[in-house]
Amino acid sequence: MRPWGIVLVVAVAAATCAETAPAATPVAVFNFQMKSDTSDWKWLEKDLSDRITTDFTRVRGVTVVARDEMQIMAQALHWVPELATTDAKAAGTIKAQLKIDTIVTGVYSVEGDRIHLTGQIIDVSTRKEVARKEIEGPAQDVLELQRQLSAELLSVLVEKPAAGILASLPVWTRSLPATKALYEGMDLCDQGRYAEAWLKFRQAETRGRHCGYCG
Repeated sequence: MRPWGIVLVVAVAAATCAETAPAATPVAVFNFQMKSDTSDWKWLEKDLSDRITTDFTRVRGVTVVARDEMQIMAQALHWVPELATTDAKAAGTIKAQLKIDTIVTGVYSVEGDRIHLTGQIIDVSTRKEVARKEIEGPAQDVLELQRQLSAELLSVLVEKPAAGILASLPVWTRSLPATKALYEGMDLCDQGRYAEAWLKFRQAETRGRHCGYCG
């Protein structure tokens, strides 16, 4: 085969692959909502959203709206998860402005030393729940439980086994105190309380250095 023939075959093959490759699902991961009377765990509302968003970016087949865009929208709508299924106007605004088909959100509750996480996948156009995943375990293990929830949700979106996805997700930190301080700071920052946020970020840095393992 002449060189130009090889180039033509490669070009045709590439075009065919491009045509048959599945399009990535556009997703926004909105803040979760705490359902228990446990104010010390309020920081987890944004932590779950951020960490699930980060995990989603590691897997092909999903494109995720950036945190800043989501938070601006969440503040404007006074976000609570039920808006995704009960408020047609809110769902329409989200779809139009964020250009997404799917919302991931959820709730959680803490009882004693146990925590229960519920993640929802919602079709924005129909406002119907596509899937629901629930993870429960010791509250002190919430960072690992969150990874498991990410894997379960991703398994629905990309149609792959959750166990394989979980094995591919990185462990960013094992320090719960550092994570708590970080997301308390993020919440203060979102409120424009930058000096207070800076102090929390310093706490997160200090606690992270002494966590024994941070990766």
